[in-house]
Amino acid sequence: TQYVFNTDLWFKMKFDEVFCFFEVVIIQSHLDKGATRMQDTKVFVVNADTGIENLCGVLRISSVLTIKGQTYRIPCHLKCGNEVKLTVRHDQGGYEKEACIHMTEIMAFGAGNLL
Repeated sequence: TQYVFNTDLWFKMKFDEVFCFFEVVIIQSHLDKGATRMQDTKVFVVNADTGIENLCGVLRISSVLTIKGQTYRIPCHLKCGNEVKLTVRHDQGGYEKEACIHMTEIMAFGAGNLL
């Protein structure tokens, strides 16, 4: 996404079926001070059919600027849905850098689909 203050940014992974997710793994693409642009990114599992959003967790950026240090495992505790959604907002004055969602990879691990 773009670098911006005072704007809600989002990214969605959509699935054809409802799955119960136990973990979302995000590998950041910035291995420098720019990593803080994803600070406080919220990770949700969403059931798009019902509109129910369940928060898995909030990304807290590590100061270790390596691929391993910028790989985040967010537990979802078997929250069920057909989307994984990331949202972030940095209001000017509250954050040093603008918000941005920048990932090399994102993976969502589910426990199977619901019939």
